[in-house]
Amino acid sequence: MKVSVEELTGCKRALTVEVSPEVVRPAVEGAYRKLGQRVALPGFRRGKVPREILERRFRDEIREEVLQEMIPTTYRQALQQSHLDPVGLPSVEEVDFQLGEPLRYRAVVEVKPPLEVKDYQGVTVTRKKMEVTDQEVEEHLKLLQERAAEYIPVGGWPALREDRLIVDAQGSVDGKPRKDLRVEDFTLELGAGQLLPGVDERLVGAQKGELRDVPVAFPPDDPRKDLRGKEVLFRFTVKEVKKKRVPPLDDAFAKAVGECGTLRELREKVRQDVLTRKEHAEEQRLKWEVVEKIAAAHPFEVPEGLVRREMEGMLRDFSASRGGRPERLEGDVSFRLKLEEAARRRARHILVLDAIARQEGMAATPDEVEAEVEQLASVLHHKPNELRAHLRREGRMEAVAANVVERKTVDFLFAQARILDNYDLITIP
Repeated sequence: MKVSVEELTGCKRALTVEVSPEVVRPAVEGAYRKLGQRVALPGFRRGKVPREILERRFRDEIREEVLQEMIPTTYRQALQQSHLDPVGLPSVEEVDFQLGEPLRYRAVVEVKPPLEVKDYQGVTVTRKKMEVTDQEVEEHLKLLQERAAEYIPVGGWPALREDRLIVDAQGSVDGKPRKDLRVEDFTLELGAGQLLPGVDERLVGAQKGELRDVPVAFPPDDPRKDLRGKEVLFRFTVKEVKKKRVPPLDDAFAKAVGECGTLRELREKVRQDVLTRKEHAEEQRLKWEVVEKIAAAHPFEVPEGLVRREMEGMLRDFSASRGGRPERLEGDVSFRLKLEEAARRRARHILVLDAIARQEGMAATPDEVEAEVEQLASVLHHKPNELRAHLRREGRMEAVAANVVERKTVDFLFAQARILDNYDLITIP
């Protein structure tokens, strides 16, 4: 196989690949065998169609099948032969291939920029003094109260905001009930916006045993195309009304939620917990400030493919955290500009950390990768063995190892940094 590399603008490289007919021939023969086994033509039994007829009638299909097999395979080989480390998928162009002749194509790909990082030890950053106000303590105590709240069933009492209803609901379109619009024993918290706009307001005042009809306008971008923009009539059956009961803030509450003897002890425990979290957040901020300072001192071009990849990941995460779909945010120009800026910064960090890890000879040990999988499984509520098998099937174990190396590199840089406490600094007028 002949491979030549052309350096284009910035981080782009063009691979010109030529594969001899001898190398392509097994793929051609395999394609004809598979085609012959599945094709049935008048006058011939399945699997008995002569080769010359297959060649005459299905030449274009065979060509496409061979290209789908050979281009990915030879592209990977070409990367190894040319020692390129791409950061995204290639753009394949100028494909030239006829059966019995060499396969030629050009693949344009982006690669990591050549980067040697200097002066990355002893970076100076300033740590902010973390304090916890009385208001923050009280706000956290209120959250603990909310988490400990109970919902007590009541009869003969109208449902109000923050009450919970147990309901059955049946949706009808044009007067006809639909099975996919029916739910039973659904827990609905009024005011939480769990359902489409307008539902909560229509159920305020409902009592146990009551039936209420609520018209709902489905949005024009609903996943179910046949419901987009339509009005659906839902009949709600209120099976239970539950009132929220928040426990009082007293010593008994302190014992129940914080294993503290008194409310005063709980307040001090909360203050320390909040302080610990703020100090941890400040340490994380400082770590990435170190990385940002190093990146800022090394100007280089970032591959656009890497920026797009990071944007897509951020968009998915942002949308998932709000229960939406990424495409709903694509039209927000201001949001996308901010997202692109964050993705470009993240891409720069990735490349700088990758270069430092390479210069320091850092790698992820099998035990560290295993610990990372165990941690991911715990966060995602999966069984470690199942998650491990899934990651291997998806070819993502390398990404797990890369996460480990990145974290080790960041910790290394932070350990080498010069950290000043801003409350210890002396200002000279």
